[in-house]
Amino acid sequence: MKLEELDTLHGDCEQLVRRAQSFASSDDIRPRILAASSGFERLTVVTPAMFEDVMDEELVKFDKYLLEMVSVRRRQKELLDEIQVRGLCFCAYM
Repeated sequence: MKLEELDTLHGDCEQLVRRAQSFASSDDIRPRILAASSGFERLTVVTPAMFEDVMDEELVKFDKYLLEMVSVRRRQKELLDEIQVRGLCFCAYM
């Protein structure tokens, strides 16, 4: 039963990765970067560091995937611990 749960959890993890990859491929921040850079180009040499605030704001959109992955990993560890305990109990019984 626990192995089936672990297999289901593995599938959930793969689906989460696919959703995040799909979101990343459709999320184009170039227009935002170009808009921000248009104000800088007249003033000084444009460097990537000037866009850290834009990048931070854009990366927040991926926090939900990170939080969900942490939850999946925690549940995976719990299941693996349970499987290990049951395996040790089984071996001790033999």
